[in-house]
Formats: sequence, C-alpha cells, structure tokens
Amino acid sequence: MNQEFKEAFAKIQAAQNEAEVRDALHSALKSVGSKEWYLERPIPTGSIDMLSYWYRIIIETKARGKCNPENRGSLPYETQRDQIGRYLYEITNMELETSKFKERESIPWRGFLTDGIHWWGFDRYLRGAIHLKDPRGTKCNSAESLWDYLLNFVAPVDRENLPPPPDDLAEEIFLPYLNDVLDLISQVENKPAHRSKYETKLGMWQFALQGAGIVPSDNQPLNRVDLFARHTLLVISARILKLILRGWKDDEEAVLSTINDGFPAWLCEFDQGKTLVIRVAKRLSNFDWRGETRDRLKEAYHALIPKEVRKEFGEYYTPDWLAIEVVEQTLDETWIDKSIIAASKLETENLPQLQGKEGIGVLDPACGSGTFLFHAARRIRKRIKQNHPTLAHNTRQILVRLVTGIDVHPVAAEMAQATLEMALPAMPTSVNTEPQVYLGDSMQSKREDYQEITDKGQAINIHSPAGTNLPISRTLLLHPRANELIERLNDDANNDTDSLYPELSKEDQRITKITRQTLTDIIRKEANHVWGWHLRNMAGPIRLSENKVGRIVANPPWLVGNDTPDGERKETIDNLRKKYSLNAKLTGSSARGDLASVFSARVADLYLSEHGRMGLVLPGSALINRTWEPWRSGKWGTINTCFNNVWGLDEIIPPAFQNAPNGTCAIFVHRTTKAKKLNWKQVGWWHGKYDDPEVRIKVQYPQEQSVYLSKFKRGAVSQPHCLLWVEEKNAIPIDDYSCRIKTKKSNKGPWKGHFE
Repeated sequence: MNQEFKEAFAKIQAAQNEAEVRDALHSALKSVGSKEWYLERPIPTGSIDMLSYWYRIIIETKARGKCNPENRGSLPYETQRDQIGRYLYEITNMELETSKFKERESIPWRGFLTDGIHWWGFDRYLRGAIHLKDPRGTKCNSAESLWDYLLNFVAPVDRENLPPPPDDLAEEIFLPYLNDVLDLISQVENKPAHRSKYETKLGMWQFALQGAGIVPSDNQPLNRVDLFARHTLLVISARILKLILRGWKDDEEAVLSTINDGFPAWLCEFDQGKTLVIRVAKRLSNFDWRGETRDRLKEAYHALIPKEVRKEFGEYYTPDWLAIEVVEQTLDETWIDKSIIAASKLETENLPQLQGKEGIGVLDPACGSGTFLFHAARRIRKRIKQNHPTLAHNTRQILVRLVTGIDVHPVAAEMAQATLEMALPAMPTSVNTEPQVYLGDSMQSKREDYQEITDKGQAINIHSPAGTNLPISRTLLLHPRANELIERLNDDANNDTDSLYPELSKEDQRITKITRQTLTDIIRKEANHVWGWHLRNMAGPIRLSENKVGRIVANPPWLVGNDTPDGERKETIDNLRKKYSLNAKLTGSSARGDLASVFSARVADLYLSEHGRMGLVLPGSALINRTWEPWRSGKWGTINTCFNNVWGLDEIIPPAFQNAPNGTCAIFVHRTTKAKKLNWKQVGWWHGKYDDPEVRIKVQYPQEQSVYLSKFKRGAVSQPHCLLWVEEKNAIPIDDYSCRIKTKKSNKGPWKGHFE
C-alpha cells in the first residue's frame, strides 16, 4: 500500500456526497495501479458513474448512508440493484451492436454498488453477490481491507482486457507525440551531419505531395516542416496499427522495419527517433482496434490537419453515418450475394477475375482515410455471416477480393489500409492477404493505350517519377500472382539478373526482359525509390480498369475548376472535361465547373462495369449550378448513365460537412445503354436529425425566362460584398464628431488611384 492510496482512502471516509465518493474512489483505483476508468460514461438511459473496459466493470456510487441494493434507484419503480442490472444490460447490448461481444464472452461484465465503504457486486444476470454469501455486502472500513478488495474484485489482473480506443483519439494519443516529432526535427536541422538524411526524406515527401497536386509551402496555414511532422506521425501510426491488428507482440525490430520505408524512414536514422516509434507502438497496442464501428483515423486526421488546409485541397472526409447510408443504398443484397459467391470461386481456383461483363467488387477511387471501404467491408462481412456460413472460413480472402481503394494522397492511402484492416477478420498465419489500397491517380491522367511491343504481345507504359516510360506486359499485370511477379522483376532490375518467368508466354517473357532492362537503367539514373512498391501501386488501378467492378462508392475531391493550380494537372483535367462533354457554355463567365464532375465521369468510364451502380457524395452545386448541367444530362461523352436516386442533405442536423460552401448531396446512378437526365422530382430532401430524417419532395414551380437576363452577366449573388473597410489608425480629426480618412489604392474605376 502506498501513501497516495492512504490519502485517497481518507478522502473516501470524509466524502459528503456522491460526487466526492466517486472522485476519491477514482484516485484510490489509480493509486493501486489500476488501468483507465471513464467517469460519467453516457448510455441510452443515463450515465454510468465509473466504467472500465480494461476490467469490464461498472461502478455506481452513492452518498454515505444512501447505498443499499433495495433502496430506490435513479428511475421510478426501480431499486439500486435494478439500476445496476439496467446498466449491465445496456452496456452488453451496446457491445452486441458493435460486434465486439463475441470476442469477449469469456470476460462478462460485472457491476458494483458502493459508497466507498460498503460494497455489493453483481454479474450481468444479477445473481446475487458475486464474491460472498452475505447479502449485507462487504464493509471495507480500513485502508488495508479496501486495498485488498479493489485488487481482488474490482481491478484484478485476471480480468484485464484491452479497452476500445479513447473517444478523443487525437488529444489522448496523437497530439502528445507531435511535439516530440517537432523537437526531433529541430535537433536534426541544427546538426549538419544528420541534416542530409532528414532532408532526403523531406524531399521524397514533397515529391509525393506534388504528385497528388498538393504543393506545400511556408505561406500555408501550416508551414512545410510542421505539415511534414504531422504527416510523419499519421503514417507511422497507420503502419503500426496494421502490425497490431495482425497480432504484433512487442517485437521492436518488426516495428522499426515497417517504418523504415518511404518518407517516415527518417525517424529510424536516429536513436531518439527509434525510441519515439517504439513509444507510439506501445501506446497504440494498449487498445482494441479491431471491430470499431467507425473510421477512427479520419478523426485523428481532422484534428491534426486544420480545416483551412483540408479545404484548400478539396478534402471533405465523409461522416460515418452518411457513408453507411450510401453503402447500404449502393451495395444491394442481391448483388452482394452474387459477388460473394464469385469471389469465393476466384479464390478457390486462384483466378484474377471472372470473364464477362458483370463486375464484382466495390471500389472507392478517392478513398481518403478509408471510411467507405470500412463500411463496405463490414456490410459484406455481415452478409457472409448471415447468408453464406459455409464460406465464413474464407471471409478475409473474399473481402480482400471485393473491397478496393485508390487515393492519390500518400498519407490518406496509408491510413485507408489500416482502417480497412480494422473491418477485416484477423489474418490467419497461413494466409497472406493484404488489404487492397493503392497509392495512385485513379483518373489515370497519364495513361496511354496498350501498344503492340512484340508480334503477339501487348504492353502498357508506366511512368517513373522523372517521366521515363517503362513498358510492362499486359499479361503480367493481369496475372493472379502479379504482385509476386512484379517483386521478382524489381529484384532482377536491382541485381542486374534475368530470372525465368515460366508463368508467362514466350512473347510476354520477351516484353518482361525489355521491362527489366529499362527498369535497371531507371534505377541507375533515378536511384532506387522502392520500385516494387511503386510498380504495384501503378499497376493496381490498371488491373482494376481491365476487370471492372460492379459498384463504386466515393466522395470525389471538392475542388472548383478555377481554383485548381495552373500546371500539367489542370491541363489534364480540362482535357478530360472536354473528353466527357462536361464543358458548360455560360455567357460572360469563365467558370469551368467542379473537379468532382470530371472525376466521377472518368472513374465510371475506367472502372464501372455495364449496368454497374455508383453512389457519390457531392457538393450541393451538383444539383443547382449551371456548370453541372452537362453532367446532369447523364451523357458523359460515350458513357451513358441513368439517375436512380438523389438526396439533398442541406437541411440535415448536424450538417454532413461543416462550412461546406455549396451544401451537400448524395447521387446514385448506374451505367446504361441510353442516358437519362436527372429529374428534379427524384430529389428527396432530408430534413431533421440525420439518424431519423424526414424526406420531402419539393414542389417546382414553372420557370419563365427573366426579363433581366440580358442585363446581367453573373445574375443574383447571395453573399454580401464589402463596400468599405475601416481600420483604426491615427486619424486626422476635423471636429468633435468626424475625422478625415484615406482609402487604399484601387485599380478599378471609378476608384482608380486614391482620394481623401
């Protein structure tokens, strides 16, 4: 027994009310070395005074003299014993809903009723006291007796169990380590001997962001170094989480190995950085991540990356409730059943894809942190359990076949892999099935058509970071063991050797030899940037576009065309806008439209099978802006679509996205042979709380052309514009009531120049 516990026991004895009992008891539990306890934990019908996921214990505290199982509880017609039973019932039901309970049946919940001195303990069925026969409970009237009671019954070692991650993930886990990363960067930058290793990884990071259309600078709300530190912390956490979810057990070398790749590898160059990585790993391993019901890494990203930066890059990450609704609307049960059976067949026969036009699988081509992937995997997994129990042993392999993501942001792709892993069953030791999330341009902006490179073989050009063309065999890309063949090719290029490829035809072996020779030259000139990883990420989207998927769910980038930075990416988007006939001809306007319209048309063209369906979360401008009119026609170049369902989400409480400039909508389409434009009567406007909305159809009145149409170029503008801006300065007074002011210069008449 320590001094802290003695002081806590003295506070328990002196407590005058329930709150004082609870707080003193919390201090006592801390001093005996107990794990984390939550205070005032909300449940559907109230709040639990004290709750521990570690020990699966709840505690209801009462004031001295008010504690007795047969006394009145917090609700009419219930005793305190009933109150404990209600809490145990609700906490168990909450776990059943999150699919966690099955994994923890060996440690059922227990509840305690106490005033700090008198104790009663119950199991979840309220079968009397769980540890003694005396119905009067146990009296701990000395520090020694309470110490023993807590260690034996309330916080025993044999009931220790991993809790779920804390609600405020960023505040309790991520932000405390951010200062450590920034301190280490500061130390490294001040040591010339270490600076070069760090600056190399900083350059890799900036190159990766430039490839995503993101060019950080010191003029942004977050400066370059600060953003680099935040991205480093997010990526190492995502990689560590993947290890933990696959059964990592205190293997420090395994942690350092998974970090020692890509731009976060700079941490492993320094002893202090290695120590930091291990600390993060041990902290993350204190929680049960598998079976979470929402995308937790998205919350960390929102907390670490300010909304000004996310808005600048069009990053509006979908709330979980909306992702669930879109997934359920898009992934119908009939299609899920067909896809499960098809994926099982592919897995059994080790085939890359079924022949035919009916695509299987679901793709999020702008997956962000993996919210849609997470909920799609959970929906399909639930269906396997309910309708296909004989395939349950292959659940992980089926899900890996069916759920795929792509994102151009290097940090998002790392987070999405970890998020998707949380929704998958644990990986068997005999199976190596990685979640399929690719870092790449899902629009395949630089893609070239296949070319005949030999008499009977075809290849496609993949580009190195410096733009060198690398031809790669079509057959190799589509092979069921493509990743293994790519890794072999990468090893050959690094070692300047030629392996045999008996899996390929003679023509494709010739192409592969050309590929190996070209790759060897690229590595010599551009250095080895983990080419196996690079090729797999480049090849993945191409394979997907060859095979097609049956469903797409996505929240495309919310970026207005005019705000896209000038350069190659903007030129490519403009060319695609023309290709899919999405240019709106607006008199007197230079508006190009949103990137989301081009993106959705492009991914439907590349990845969506005939009659496949697509569920999209879009800015509200998709429903009303004139720049979206060609898109709303349903005819996107040679792609014909039909609008099935539309949700207007501007009146939802709380809003789907805070401060979204043009509101929010969700639109569901399918590919068809004849385009059908969006009908306004299809729009169901959601009103009220998101979990129980009222859906309305708004009446549209006949619209006549305005008599003022020829007088205005822009039309009515709702937001106010600044007429005058006054700053407080040393003004020249004229009299007691007025002073002389001076305007700033203006280049527009009649205010050109300046005047007083």
